[in-house]
Amino acid sequence: MTDNWLETWRSLVVLVGDAVSRFTYIDLSQVSYPDSDWAMKLGLTIFALFVLKLIGTRMIRSKHSRRHSGHEISRSERRGFISRILFLVPKLIGLTALGVALIAIANPLLNYRQTKTEIVKSRIRVDLKDISLSMEAGFVGSNISKAQVAFESHVQFLKMRQGKGDRTSFWLFSDNPHLVEDFIVDDDLYFWQVYDAPWVTGYDQQTLDNFFTINPNYYIPKERFVPIFRESGTNIADALKAIIKQFDNDPVSQKAKDKSVLIITDAEVATFPQDELEGLRQRKIVPYIIWIETSLNSYIPDFISRINEYGGFYFDIQDKGSLDRAYKAIDKMEATEVKVERKLVKINVFQIFLAISVLIVLVAVFTGLLAEIFLGTYP
Repeated sequence: MTDNWLETWRSLVVLVGDAVSRFTYIDLSQVSYPDSDWAMKLGLTIFALFVLKLIGTRMIRSKHSRRHSGHEISRSERRGFISRILFLVPKLIGLTALGVALIAIANPLLNYRQTKTEIVKSRIRVDLKDISLSMEAGFVGSNISKAQVAFESHVQFLKMRQGKGDRTSFWLFSDNPHLVEDFIVDDDLYFWQVYDAPWVTGYDQQTLDNFFTINPNYYIPKERFVPIFRESGTNIADALKAIIKQFDNDPVSQKAKDKSVLIITDAEVATFPQDELEGLRQRKIVPYIIWIETSLNSYIPDFISRINEYGGFYFDIQDKGSLDRAYKAIDKMEATEVKVERKLVKINVFQIFLAISVLIVLVAVFTGLLAEIFLGTYP
């Protein structure tokens, strides 16, 4: 029974933590509330019930009380002004939690757009992220995994590119390539596709379930693993073949002078993809590698050291300026005119507000307990 409670508590902490992390990336100016009227009515109903309860408490005497009974409490025994304020804080926090819960009930939707067609200047890029089993290992000189570093680096890079109108496609790869999102010009929608993508593959579901039963606090969350049958390696060659085929079959890419592929990997590849890199070079597709370095030694894998032979560049993630240089390199590419049809897009984010409401309730309970323990009066 205790283990079940602990597991439930850990799941709640992970859920709330993820919601808070997601909330920091939401542009609130892009959020609409289609059910705001219903939430407003519910809020007014709760307020009316509170007022009625307050009036009832003041006007109606309890049947278990008697007039003129009891004794007067001296001023020295009463709570002071500061104590009353401190006791009020948990209640105000609780009201904040109610307000956030009402926002969740209003069904907040992110990226609400009407359909329209426009011509934009866009740079064409494919993002290819390594989710092989080697990414599970710890990142050198830290207590987090290479997979988490890859995730955070990619998200940070997308935030830097936001508003640039990039036409992007997103792939994951291990032993095989997996297309997550075909070419789109939509920063927000693309960002959440990347944000929600898994970090690591290499285990079946049963193995994952058994492992996390024993290690619930593992440094990679369970939901960031994806069980893909017989996959765990780093087959970059087949991934690049798939991307070359995608570029060849895309009419917009055919017209573009400059194209790029951003590869986020630890470079522990199975074989050196000579033919595929040559295929990229012939098509004027520039490979940029965000290298998640494996060790502190001076060894540089062939895939990294030889990338310049094919017109590519690598950026060591341990260098704090690497993402900025990658951003500037892509920004120098010649933009291509792209016809974009923006459709109605709704991403429901009510669960993020609901989880934050739960977090605020927990804070209210905790502060209430502290106030009662340190300021409460007991007989």
